[in-house]
This record gives sequence, structure tokens and C-alpha cells, in this order.
Amino acid sequence: MEQLIFGELDGRRSPRLEQLLAACASAKFKSTLSENIQVDIWTKFVRLSVFSGMTSVTRCPIGAHRERSRAARDAEGGGSRSHRRRAGARGSSSRRR
Repeated sequence: MEQLIFGELDGRRSPRLEQLLAACASAKFKSTLSENIQVDIWTKFVRLSVFSGMTSVTRCPIGAHRERSRAARDAEGGGSRSHRRRAGARGSSSRRR
């Protein structure tokens, strides 16, 4: 989630966005030049809609939810996905109960 996604509405790779991509890369800033920015915009909107509803109902900021999720995974021995990959563990990142 900590990255900048940008693109032209028509999906082309314009010189100005190529320059922005290069500037982000030289600053070591995560960025993506999208070929379909409309999909990325709607994806962000849906994600924000879900999180805003959840944080409103629980009256809790998103950081508190993220910390609880992280603590629950750690308590289960799951850790993060990247941690499991480094450790060579297998299994699904989503578990059903």
C-alpha cells in the first residue's frame, strides 16, 4: 500500500509520466506506471470504502486493526507472508475457521 500508482486515462505511456517514474525510481520511491489507471482508481475506492466502514463501526483507526491482525497472525505462528517465504514455510495466507 505504500506506493504511488499513476497513469494516463487512455492507458498510454506519456513522456511526462515516464519522467515521473524515473524521478520516483531515482528517489527509491515505490511507484507504478499503470496501463489501466481507471481499474486502479476503483480498486482504491473499494478498499477505502471497506476500511472506512470498518473503522466507523468499530470507532477505531485502521492502525489499531492492522496491529490486531498482525498480533493474531504472530500468535498463530503465521508471521507475515514474506517471513513465511524466507523461512520456507508453506500454506495459505488466508485461513478458514
